[in-house]
Amino acid sequence: MGLESSRGAFLVAVGGFGGLCGCLLSGLLVQCIPCLVLPVNHVSLILAGAATCLTPVFTEYYVIIMLSVVFGVFIGMFETVQPLVLIQLVGNEWLTDAIGLVCMYHGIGILIGLPLTGYVVDVTGDLNNVFFIGGATIAAAGFICLCLQCSFFNESHQRLSREVGNL
Repeated sequence: MGLESSRGAFLVAVGGFGGLCGCLLSGLLVQCIPCLVLPVNHVSLILAGAATCLTPVFTEYYVIIMLSVVFGVFIGMFETVQPLVLIQLVGNEWLTDAIGLVCMYHGIGILIGLPLTGYVVDVTGDLNNVFFIGGATIAAAGFICLCLQCSFFNESHQRLSREVGNL
């Protein structure tokens, strides 16, 4: 991107501030409306991925600052609701095991992702492709979660309809 180190450090700082705001915002949302846990998870992943994909498109520093804040907000929201999603999936009894598995998969993703990133930059000679691939991967995770929730909701609705019809 050709930024000076002080400007790059500022982007990291505003992204971190955005993450803090995202944590607070999602905490308030989920506290007030508990049924929003899964939608907050899915939408935050999709929007964080979109912000990542848009980063190389813009060259103006102030737009990149805004994208850094947007990315921080939505990743902060995702990280805040992640334990709540795990509780809904596995319950309190298996929460520590689930968090351990999530951390392990994060580590595996980092071990695979960093060398793959270097490979993509070496092959293409363009750092922008890494933003597109990374953003698409994050957004795809959100879309997959959203599709799984819709499928589960549809299946639950059909099962409930059959049970009500048998009464």
